[in-house]
Amino acid sequence: LGILLAYAFVSPVAKVLEQKAEADGRAYMAIKAILIASLNNFPPAAAVEFGRKVLFSYQRPSFAELDEGTKAVKGK
Repeated sequence: LGILLAYAFVSPVAKVLEQKAEADGRAYMAIKAILIASLNNFPPAAAVEFGRKVLFSYQRPSFAELDEGTKAVKGK
């Protein structure tokens, strides 16, 4: 019975928790990529693109959204 519970319940729950932790960590990985690119003297647009590539496709902003956001920041 213990082996059944381990394979049927505990293992899938552990996988789901692992996937959620990785998805949450992607934002920090994107920030890290942007900072490293900035420290290596890449242009700001290229640095942001490095960070954007780290994100999952469903989290990744489109180019238009990114361009709109950068124009809003430049206007301030």
